[in-house]
Amino acid sequence: MAFEVFKETGTRTREFISITETKTFGVPRAFLDKHGITAQHKAIVLYDPDENKVALHFSTKDTKIAFAVRITGEKQGAIIAARSFFDVKGIDVKKYAGRYEFEKKSLSELGVNSPGEAFVITLKEKPIDDPALISSEEVSAIDDAVLNEDKPAMTDLFGED
Repeated sequence: MAFEVFKETGTRTREFISITETKTFGVPRAFLDKHGITAQHKAIVLYDPDENKVALHFSTKDTKIAFAVRITGEKQGAIIAARSFFDVKGIDVKKYAGRYEFEKKSLSELGVNSPGEAFVITLKEKPIDDPALISSEEVSAIDDAVLNEDKPAMTDLFGED
């Protein structure tokens, strides 16, 4: 038996589509490689406002309704700058920024009379960091920790003695 050196450190293996607060879509290298997407592709964005879903269709056809797929290197993922999409549709990216799992669907399933497939995500608002959203049990644990001067204030929250 011979050992092999593992060389793929830092390689992302998960596939997802992300939305950033700078109004871009991002896809990791694993997504690009698995689906054969290159810098020659363009991203056509489809939107269903009733179900709050966005679909990305990648095509090599020259079309004026698509966004450029920017890939900065052979190990990096891609970004799709879609400021106009987010602005025109009134989508607040601060609410929806994050990583999304996707469903692969045919364009015909999305109501588009054209061959091909798209990657569909459902937009979900990020949880708000609001103290009012802390549960009553957490409030009680914080109160107990603060009142007990022998322990650091947050100890009870983490189950430490």
